[in-house]
Amino acid sequence: MKSSLSLTLEEQVQAACPAPSLCEKALRKGADYLLLIKLRLSALALFTAAIGYLMATKGGVNFKHFAVTMLGAFAVIAAACAFNQVMERDRDAQMRRTANRPLPTMRMSVMEAGLAAAVMSLGGLLLLSISANLLAAALALTALVLYLAAYTPLKPISPLCNFFGAVAGAMPPLIGWAAVRGSIHAEGWALFALQFLWQFPHLWSIAWVYHTDYARAGFRIMPELDGHIPSAARKIVAVSAMMLLISLVPLWRGSASLVGATGVALLGLMVVKQSVDLWRRQSNAAARQLMLGAMLYLPAVMTMMLLDKMMLMK
Repeated sequence: MKSSLSLTLEEQVQAACPAPSLCEKALRKGADYLLLIKLRLSALALFTAAIGYLMATKGGVNFKHFAVTMLGAFAVIAAACAFNQVMERDRDAQMRRTANRPLPTMRMSVMEAGLAAAVMSLGGLLLLSISANLLAAALALTALVLYLAAYTPLKPISPLCNFFGAVAGAMPPLIGWAAVRGSIHAEGWALFALQFLWQFPHLWSIAWVYHTDYARAGFRIMPELDGHIPSAARKIVAVSAMMLLISLVPLWRGSASLVGATGVALLGLMVVKQSVDLWRRQSNAAARQLMLGAMLYLPAVMTMMLLDKMMLMK
């Protein structure tokens, strides 16, 4: 008998509601909405928005303000993911890793997904403008527009899509920072730059592993048409090294301790090593290791930065 941890989401729904019922329909619909908003990606983006907020806080945290701000940010992030799936539904159907999403399988209509995305985006922007400030709302709107009007339509055309996607994806910590300060300082921009650079090894390692899938759908994610070549891996190494340098900006500005900066540097060196391994081995196994390492790196390094700041404030 399978343990509850090994069951898929669909199997857990069936276990909770063995006979077709309103309960089963509700759980299946909820599971489809979690897929629509790309929960794991949205949660990571929300986490970095929370880090930006807490890094900008000088005294105690206003938990009501924090909660409402995060709700607004999450709504906009989720809306961007949902709109993206509406726009890419035909290409998603051609990729194994996305073919089971609710729109390609027609478990959800385009109208339903589009309406949900519109409600989330408008509600999120309204919450940010009221609970935080207009700068936070403007940054969220900028990210939404870049993601949908530049990144998504450029994916089948040019690897330039990565630049616009990285800018949009690096906005969450700025949104959190702006919600507290009403302006953006050097430390806030450092968080933005770190998250901007992080997205390249993260996305390119995924594109390396799923290159055939991306090619089948006609996406131009990697700088090279064939992602499995040394020049692609060299670009990943170069960006990972830049990411390591950016992560040390707080130390250079005197807002981080030597112990904290050492921990941050070690995490960065881990990603650089994995990037070099990919360059040397040119294998999907090495790309998968980098993909996992990059996923762990961002929350780990930002958590370390926050803890270091809290220790310095004591």
